[in-house]
Amino acid sequence: MQYVTSVERIGMRKGERIGRLEGRVEGRVEGRLEGKAEMLLKQLQVRFGSVPDPVRERVSSAEIEELDAWAVKIFQADSLQTVFQ
Repeated sequence: MQYVTSVERIGMRKGERIGRLEGRVEGRVEGRLEGKAEMLLKQLQVRFGSVPDPVRERVSSAEIEELDAWAVKIFQADSLQTVFQ
């Protein structure tokens, strides 16, 4: 059995806390991403009608920066395709 010093134990506890914090941060980022994607899909549907599955998939797999850019473009776009150009 390996001996663990008190300093090592403190480090392990801090590591556990850091791991939990990182998990929470990742969860929040994922939640924001999903929320933005859902909102954009609702806006697209209201503005242009039915949203095809390929567009839904593209929005669902997009990064936050893309979603933000498309959310701005929707106000000036004449068509669904124009939003994604």
